[in-house]
Amino acid sequence: MTKRIVAALAVLLVLSVEARAGAVRVMAAFTLKGALDEVVQAYKADGGGDVMPQYGMTPMLAKQVENLAPADIFFSADSSWMDYLQNHDLIRAGSRVDLLRRISCW
Repeated sequence: MTKRIVAALAVLLVLSVEARAGAVRVMAAFTLKGALDEVVQAYKADGGGDVMPQYGMTPMLAKQVENLAPADIFFSADSSWMDYLQNHDLIRAGSRVDLLRRISCW
């Protein structure tokens, strides 16, 4: 499962980097730190540019986005906060990708 997450993050990072010059600013939930650090390391080792990750609790990061903190990629640990950002027109239309979903086992 971790390899799938790392692969998905890598694809999103590469697609974002291709669209702009300069460092890519990534906001991500603490829970993704290990996987995202691997992606950033592999990306840089492959000749990729600068990536500036910022980790935190999803609500805190979402509020920073709401207050216009710059971010090229936002990885949330909670879909309700992505809904919040989307409902307030704070993410680019059509750019949202749900990587994982919670599945109930009951």
